[in-house]
Amino acid sequence: MLDWLEEIAPTLACRGNNDYGWNDPLMTETVALEIEGARLGVRHAMEPEDRPIETLMERHWKGKAFDILVTGDTHFERIDYRDGVLQLNSSSPTLPHHGSTRLGTVGLLEIANGTVTDARVVRLRHTLGRRTANSSSCSGQRRASCGWGER
Repeated sequence: MLDWLEEIAPTLACRGNNDYGWNDPLMTETVALEIEGARLGVRHAMEPEDRPIETLMERHWKGKAFDILVTGDTHFERIDYRDGVLQLNSSSPTLPHHGSTRLGTVGLLEIANGTVTDARVVRLRHTLGRRTANSSSCSGQRRASCGWGER
């Protein structure tokens, strides 16, 4: 799966509770990186996700500050903008909604000059003769409220 996603865009993944035993250089326990001035913190779980941002930073990142927090353990999509931080839960590319038989979802972020210009969760789908990602967004109604405006 990670090799397939890497064909679409640069891919990093965090090891989840069912991923032990897999040895893939694209998968680590946590990812902390900066992209064009935006600080991202990525880890499998930060539950419960609706706790105050400050509590999530302290509990899961030892007080380290991020502009964007990315998680996935709940297997349900989520995009929120709270206390100056974008929260993105991309659900799962392989097991969405804890057992659905459809292909799952991935999160996509567009960042320019330290600002998130687009954030969305994209449903994966099959295309005859080739696998591809569906470009439709399942966050369209939330986009304006998350602070990056309509396209």
